[in-house]
Amino acid sequence: MKIQIFYEKSYNEAVKKYHEHNFKKMFEGITKLLKSAEDYELGSFSYEGHDHAAIFEQLIKSGSRPFSIILFQEFLDDSHWDDKSYQHIEEVAAISELDEKVFRLFGDEVNKRQGEFLGLIIKDQEQEKKDELEKHNLRKICESYYPRALEILKAEYKNFYRGFWRKKFDEERIREPRKEKQYTRILNLPKPLSTLTELSFEQQLYFIPGEKKFVRGRSSGSFTRYIHSVFGFAFALYQQEQGKIPTYIMVYDKHNELKHIDTLDSLCLMSESLGSNYDYTKETREKLLKNILLCRTTNLF
Repeated sequence: MKIQIFYEKSYNEAVKKYHEHNFKKMFEGITKLLKSAEDYELGSFSYEGHDHAAIFEQLIKSGSRPFSIILFQEFLDDSHWDDKSYQHIEEVAAISELDEKVFRLFGDEVNKRQGEFLGLIIKDQEQEKKDELEKHNLRKICESYYPRALEILKAEYKNFYRGFWRKKFDEERIREPRKEKQYTRILNLPKPLSTLTELSFEQQLYFIPGEKKFVRGRSSGSFTRYIHSVFGFAFALYQQEQGKIPTYIMVYDKHNELKHIDTLDSLCLMSESLGSNYDYTKETREKLLKNILLCRTTNLF
């Protein structure tokens, strides 16, 4: 993973660059920082009634200096993939290959027919009975597509396996439910980061010490994109009006270890999705981000 720090007006001129050799073990200063925030709660906010100016006022009223953490996540190293020390591995039930093909090819039709049926179910019917009727009807709908799905599957097997497709095309097996392994990466994170039950490849955490709360912004999910925008702009406004906001850059590395990359005495914001899902003007963005550092990955995939 390569990371760059830059200013918006100088997109192609990196102020700082980081690579794997910059990933260092957590030191006492960062450990103390996290320890001081170990009882912080992950805050929740609604879309309504909050803009960056309102959040800025809230920061002022809190009476304490905010700070931010940018947290990246590397892909887990291949050597750890089937290691239960690094991942929770669970065998779960999965639909048959035939049902999967039906939903892929005829999913819209299946959903439409099932929706029409649900509209006919008596509203005051017992929930348990309704659930049973829904499952039974969905099964009937899927089975009505089996002949067509089987023909398509057979053609695909013939094309892919050529001369030995008959050995591979086992209709009984194709109809049987399958079992799959479900992998959930283990997060060995200290408090308050352990509040996060899963990580994205990049996220920004905004801390409000006066309220003992923090929120998470990231590029995946419309709500968290909004959070990143409204708090990113609010923190930028705070830095302009009240003084610099420190930013700590960290990475959950490919060996499931939290590493420190850098400590900046000035606010730095993830550039990805900053401004998404939030109503603002070009002039507002230019004014707020004039002297704000931005951060991006350059070879995530």
